Amino acid sequence: MSDLTITPRITALQEKSLTDMIRAFTAEHLRMEFGDITADAHFRDDLGLDYLDVIELAILLEKEFANGDTFDESDEIEFVGDLISHIEKSLKNSQHSSAGF
Repeated sequence: MSDLTITPRITALQEKSLTDMIRAFTAEHLRMEFGDITADAHFRDDLGLDYLDVIELAILLEKEFANGDTFDESDEIEFVGDLISHIEKSLKNSQHSSAGF
């Protein structure tokens, strides 16, 4: 892995920005530059992923950030921002579940 993809992930981890951590993880997984992974990047048109690639990425991100909550195929995930929102929602749901809500 190049320093260009590792450095943003380390910086995001230090700053504790969930969005940046997800972007950095995605960039590292796809072997792309951190700057290419923006919230408005379309998975198919901009990043060249197909539907199964997106599901795989969502599952990996859930394991990394949301305690492995199950990916819900009803969630429309076309953009990186959609996936970030999905992970944030999964994380909140898992926190509420563990708190007894």
